Amino acid sequence: MKTDNRKANPTRYNKSKYTSAQIDAKYEALGRSIVLRLDPEWDVQLTEMNRSKRGRPFKYSDLMMGSIAYLRYTLGKSLRITEGLARAMLWNSETPDHVTIWRRTCAKSVTIQGNKIKIDTKDDKTYVLMADSTGVTTTGKGRWIEFKWDIKCSYIKMHILVEEESQKILAFRLTDIRGGDAQNLPGMLDEALEKLGVPLEDRTAEPSVPAEATGSGPTEEAAVSETGVSVHATSTPAEESSMETITEYVCACGCGETAATERKAARVKKPPVAILKGDGGYDSRDAFSHCRKRGVRTVIRVRIDARTLSDGKDRARSEAVLEQLGGGCTAARFARMGKAERKKRQKEWMAHVKYSGRWNVEIVISAFKRLLGEPVRAVKPLYIQIEIATKIAVYNRTRDIMREAMG
Repeated sequence: MKTDNRKANPTRYNKSKYTSAQIDAKYEALGRSIVLRLDPEWDVQLTEMNRSKRGRPFKYSDLMMGSIAYLRYTLGKSLRITEGLARAMLWNSETPDHVTIWRRTCAKSVTIQGNKIKIDTKDDKTYVLMADSTGVTTTGKGRWIEFKWDIKCSYIKMHILVEEESQKILAFRLTDIRGGDAQNLPGMLDEALEKLGVPLEDRTAEPSVPAEATGSGPTEEAAVSETGVSVHATSTPAEESSMETITEYVCACGCGETAATERKAARVKKPPVAILKGDGGYDSRDAFSHCRKRGVRTVIRVRIDARTLSDGKDRARSEAVLEQLGGGCTAARFARMGKAERKKRQKEWMAHVKYSGRWNVEIVISAFKRLLGEPVRAVKPLYIQIEIATKIAVYNRTRDIMREAMG
């Protein structure tokens, strides 16, 4: 009796939404982007760099060095091999040696081919950000060497923040292997929102907004540049309006309990600028509090034994606990719930907010390591920071090339 291979391994036979011609064009475009070609913009930028400059003039423009850095990190070659490749491709032009390549691309920041993170904005768009962390080794030893000879490789922890639709890395932080995820989230979130053109404002006093709220259309353009990455995005603040509201603290589980009823005037402001998805590592009061201040809705899984006490902070995490584990119940009713009931309500919440979509960040991590490798060649902390920033710029540039080739 023949077995159906599709049932035995269904993921192997999943059909891609792209045609074979589009996939072929994607990899062909990636191969063409690796080849160095003489660009007239190199001389134009070199002239601008040497304008009103005293002393010895530059020989190589930043665009040229960025193209060489893109070649090196995409192929994963050493500095001397990169020098040989550059001389072979630019045979009729003077090329830098490996020392110059190190000074211009490894010991200082570099922009990769004018890389721009292209993130489309629509009238009903709400940015979805995903946070996660992964290990990066500082040695070239493989896993087999670790297992065979019982050698412990040194690792550092890379925390990243990814935009879901474009799958671009907007911000990153580097810590040792014991670095916590929640402690690095506020800084990365501010950096990512700045790149998306979201102004810095305190929205602590705003009322909570529903999950289905969406953003507004683009009218204002903002551009922010960073080490190895430059960003162009658009955003628009929504109109504010005042209205009289009645807040009723009624349990949503059907028990009929009512804690209080209050009538007050509330100012309804713009909906959440983004939705942040993260695993349990980001479950902290500071993380929830900072997301509320920036107007970001959190989709972070809390612990089953979480409490509703604020402990001196605002009630952002307490409300998230009641929403996930209590289904909107009051704090008194929630305190009497058992562990099984909390798990059931949390599963319902995860299905409602599509928490499983958080795993898309693992695709970005896997693609980043397969394209650029897991180890880093630098040794000093500053140079490791620059190398990771350059690799992220290379990865984002590669994403742009592939998307443009597939249409």
